[in-house]
Amino acid sequence: AVSHRSSGFLKKLDDVKSKLCALSNAKYAEILMGSGTLANDVITAHLSLLNQKGLFLSNGEFGERLIDHAKHFSLDFEICREDWGDVFEPPAVERLLKSDPKIRWLFMVHCESSTGMLNPLTEIQALCDAYQVKLCVDVISALGNVDLDLSGVYMASATSSKGIGSYCGLGIVFYNSLLPPAA
Repeated sequence: AVSHRSSGFLKKLDDVKSKLCALSNAKYAEILMGSGTLANDVITAHLSLLNQKGLFLSNGEFGERLIDHAKHFSLDFEICREDWGDVFEPPAVERLLKSDPKIRWLFMVHCESSTGMLNPLTEIQALCDAYQVKLCVDVISALGNVDLDLSGVYMASATSSKGIGSYCGLGIVFYNSLLPPAA
């Protein structure tokens, strides 16, 4: 056993975070004792601190779970739903962003494993950049299975199991700029 306060443990933790950032192209990664659900809760809790309106994209079970998280945090949001198994078309998402300038963040699932659907992350990221919307993305089933570039996302959730094939029990939150603390 190694103490979680020892310099050896802290060095290994920093090494793992660096490898996760290299795998995802994110600037920072935090590792939590818990599941991917915890990682999504952390992101949703952070979004509640922003006090801004958002948009959820849902085309499967895990998109619906994100919406459920948001209800528990009393977020102000709209929902764009597609039938399970149907991919999000960027022009439809753009119409929503254009029609409601109060939308300041968007949360989606990249790999909707309930249907095997891979949503167009790069295209949605480009739309979010164009409309100055913070993109949050669940990459729980994508990390380690598909090439990812999270360098432009606001926050992303993952887990130690699934695609990177490690032991279960760790939630991961990626981000690219220092996050403001709760007031």
